[in-house]
Amino acid sequence: MPFYAWADVFAFTSLRDTSGTGLLEALAAGAPIVGLDHHGAADVMTPRCALPVDAATPQTAIEGFRDAISKLAADRELLASLSAGAIQRARDFAWERQWSVMKQVYAEAERRSAAPSPQAPAPTIPEPAVRDLELVETFS
Repeated sequence: MPFYAWADVFAFTSLRDTSGTGLLEALAAGAPIVGLDHHGAADVMTPRCALPVDAATPQTAIEGFRDAISKLAADRELLASLSAGAIQRARDFAWERQWSVMKQVYAEAERRSAAPSPQAPAPTIPEPAVRDLELVETFS
């Protein structure tokens, strides 16, 4: 990760690497992202840590990278703000936080799968949700 510390910005140009470890490493080092607003990378990038680039065509992507990098080179306050935001955003992906979220998901799944007590009436599922469940079961 020391290489990221040398960079003012991390340009993420991949259409195939959907969110790559490189994005998280750059954020943790305080390097804002200039990246294609595409797939998983779009989920990692937020306005507080990145300048997204339209990936509609090669030409718009090239122009978007040029404009975003030029903007950061000219506006050091924006660069500093995005750099601070990058470090904050990286914390959203820390293992401790991910583990905490997963524990909550599992606890909720366990709670929902527990058999209802004899005193409590069985929960009713609204009709639209029943149809949704049937669709999920059809495609599973």
